[in-house]
Amino acid sequence: MPDFEEVYKSSEVEFLMINVDKNEDQKKLPVYIENQGYTFRVLKDEKAQIAREYMIRGLPTTFIIDPNGKIIEKLEGAITKEQLKRALEKTPKPRIPS
Repeated sequence: MPDFEEVYKSSEVEFLMINVDKNEDQKKLPVYIENQGYTFRVLKDEKAQIAREYMIRGLPTTFIIDPNGKIIEKLEGAITKEQLKRALEKTPKPRIPS
């Protein structure tokens, strides 16, 4: 997650982390995120609805989604900062209306 934070701070991309651990104490996650200094949003998927909809089989799983909501890439397992940067380079930039 520190690599994600570093890339998040240096890019124009929105990051959403989704925690699927339903056994985790509700109060511990926000405290952990704050203590680590992470600034991206972290959401909880206690009922694993998102995990089912995106057919996530292993954790962690990283999705690169373009500005139109299309999945560009799905990366399963831990990834390095360099892999994340390469994946983000494939994402088309939104068009600015003229």
